[in-house]
Amino acid sequence: MAAVAGAVSQPQMIRRLLEGIIAHDRSAGRHHLAVRSLAVSLAEYGDVSTLTRHRVERTALLHDVGKLSVPDRILDKPSDLTDDEYAFVQQHCLIGERLLSKLGGFEAEARLVRSHHERWDGDGYPDGLAGTDIPLPSRIVHIADAIDVMLQPHRYKDDCRVEDVPLELSHCAASQFDPDWSRRAVRWIAADGLDALGDLAA
Repeated sequence: MAAVAGAVSQPQMIRRLLEGIIAHDRSAGRHHLAVRSLAVSLAEYGDVSTLTRHRVERTALLHDVGKLSVPDRILDKPSDLTDDEYAFVQQHCLIGERLLSKLGGFEAEARLVRSHHERWDGDGYPDGLAGTDIPLPSRIVHIADAIDVMLQPHRYKDDCRVEDVPLELSHCAASQFDPDWSRRAVRWIAADGLDALGDLAA
C-alpha cells in the first residue's frame, strides 16, 4: 500500500479511499462527506489554525475508513449487535489507524482517526483518553460525526429534529463532548449552521 501511495498525490489517495468506502457502503460515503462539511464549518467558526483545519478536514473524510474491514452482515444487520459484534465494530478506529499509517504522509491523520471516538469523560474508545488528552481535531470531528448521526434515521435511536441538535450537544457537553467546543457548535448552529443541518436532514 505504501508503494501505491508514493505513486499518487495525497488528494488522489483520499479520493481512492473514499471510492472504496462508497463501493462498500454508499450511505457511508454520504456520511463521510457530511461529516467533512460539518467539521470544517465548525473548525472555521472556531477560528482554528490553518494546519488544524486541514487536519480536521482530512480526518473527517477518513474517520471511518477502518469500517472497510467490517463485514456487511454486521454493518447492515437489522437487529441489535451482539457484544462481540459491537466490540468488532469498535476496532475500526485501530484498523483505520493501521491503514493510514502505511500510506505516505498520513501519519498525523492516522493518530487522529484512532481517537475520533474518545469521549471527554474518558468513557470512549479505543484508549479511554479524556479531556484535552484527546487531540483537538479528533474532538471536532467527534462532534460533527455525532451531529450527522443525530440527523439520520437509525434503527437504534429515535428521530432527531434539526432544532433538537443544540439541545443534544448541550446535554452531552463535558460527558461525550468537549464542553467548550459543544458551546461553539451551539453558537455556530444559531449563527450560520441551521440551514446546513436542514440540508443534511432532508
